[in-house]
Amino acid sequence: MQIAREALSNVARHSGATRATLALGVDGDTAELKIEDNGSGFDPDRRLGSGHFGLANLRDRATAVAGTLTIDSEAGKGTRIIVRLPLPVSEPAA
Repeated sequence: MQIAREALSNVARHSGATRATLALGVDGDTAELKIEDNGSGFDPDRRLGSGHFGLANLRDRATAVAGTLTIDSEAGKGTRIIVRLPLPVSEPAA
């Protein structure tokens, strides 16, 4: 999944974290991917300069598959990224 790769790449390049976790779960008809780190954190509402496309890429990728992206971060407190993706509804076996 490109979203997980991009998020972990952002952790490695920008966060200064000593620990990162990735969890994938399913709740009904939704898959949830959670990436958390103990890095420096940031203000997710602040516009970054040119050349910083990682968060925009994550948002675009989630939207492209009808998903949502939530970023929870604060300076000095690490970052949590949650991606929720709808799962296809399967038909019962005949």
